[in-house]
Amino acid sequence: MCYAVNTMAAKYKALFARVKNRGIPPVAFLDELVAWGRSAPDDIFDVNDEKGDVMGILCAILGPWQGEPRTPERLMHRKCCMLELLRCLAGFESSWKWNEGVDTTNKTSMRLIAGQETGIFQVSYDSLNLEKNSHDLYDLLRRRGVSGVNGFITQMKADHTLALEYCARLLRISYLWDGPIKRHEIDTSLSRDAVEEFKRLMA
Repeated sequence: MCYAVNTMAAKYKALFARVKNRGIPPVAFLDELVAWGRSAPDDIFDVNDEKGDVMGILCAILGPWQGEPRTPERLMHRKCCMLELLRCLAGFESSWKWNEGVDTTNKTSMRLIAGQETGIFQVSYDSLNLEKNSHDLYDLLRRRGVSGVNGFITQMKADHTLALEYCARLLRISYLWDGPIKRHEIDTSLSRDAVEEFKRLMA
């Protein structure tokens, strides 16, 4: 048992930073998050023109951005700030539970299936309505073979890389759907040290 704990501690240090009122992320979640970050398309983290882009929030908390605009250093910093946000947000939204279901205390969610939260980031099918300037979310679902609200609810739990990419792309369009970000509850959990550790792990 001691050997396992020491092994985990050697692999992750700053990524074990506690998330407010949620605790420490599971190693299995961190493994999947890091693996996804290594292969995630660069366009998820690049500059866009969306007014609700969460990168403005991340720059204010974890910035300023490192490197010159449009350089690999700048892109990597932006990517690792997003990974840090996802590390913490999964804790706030579901305590890192991939199979988390609808919020049964939300009367609106219970009444309309399109508004039902699903998966580790508690996104809902009607989040597609936030997409105005591009078709990234629709294209992502199409490429993954996800069709209709029931397929969305199921696959956001079953397909972990889909859940990560969908949430990241959605946050680049707007963060206003997410309470912990909108109310700045997540701010104090975001760690610059964790961002630097993500950078090392991406190498």
